[in-house]
Amino acid sequence: MKKLLLATTATLAFWAVAGPASAATFTLSDFAGTGVFGTATATDLGAQPGSTDTVDLFINMAPNVLIDTGSHFSLTLSLIGTGRIDPTSIAFQTPPGSGGFTVEAHGGSYMNAPFGNFTDALSADCSPSMGTGCGSTLDLHITNFQGFGAASNTFNGNMIFAAVDVLLANCTGGCTGVVGLTGGIPTQTSAVPGPIVGAGLPGIVAGCMTMLGLGRWRKRRNALTV
Repeated sequence: MKKLLLATTATLAFWAVAGPASAATFTLSDFAGTGVFGTATATDLGAQPGSTDTVDLFINMAPNVLIDTGSHFSLTLSLIGTGRIDPTSIAFQTPPGSGGFTVEAHGGSYMNAPFGNFTDALSADCSPSMGTGCGSTLDLHITNFQGFGAASNTFNGNMIFAAVDVLLANCTGGCTGVVGLTGGIPTQTSAVPGPIVGAGLPGIVAGCMTMLGLGRWRKRRNALTV
């Protein structure tokens, strides 16, 4: 009986407290070699209005800066199935007076050399002049999420799941270019789970009472058979 109650308590604690989302790392570049250039974190927000499932994608390249030189896209990634970037959700620093950003149509072949083609891209009016670019972070939602795919090409034998155009901080010489993310982008479930049928305090109490009654019934049955 005690074991059953402890198991129930542990399950409730799991749903009440969710750990931080793990981050994938941009590690590869043909202009800067290997390193830790930035991270991407995906968090599953669950069903949202007008969408079966929504994922928040947060990219942090600090102290490096996101840019768009024109020969590369600010961001490229591949979305499986019906997943789409929601342009209304984008939090992206663009310089005052610039043309802002454009979410390219899904399903194209968006090259971010040397990493091959991706199905989706974000272009922006943010040159690397003055070292500001488009800031260091990019936040967006992906609606009807069904998974992340890889680029059409591998790089040094690695599958690439996203690529961004950056200006490296503390750099001399050729400091701009594209960096790639290896390994799939892990998706952490939101800390707030969706509703479960029969859940809530009444359901919890009912479940505990049921287990308590089951335990007492077993004791009476054992006593009668002795």
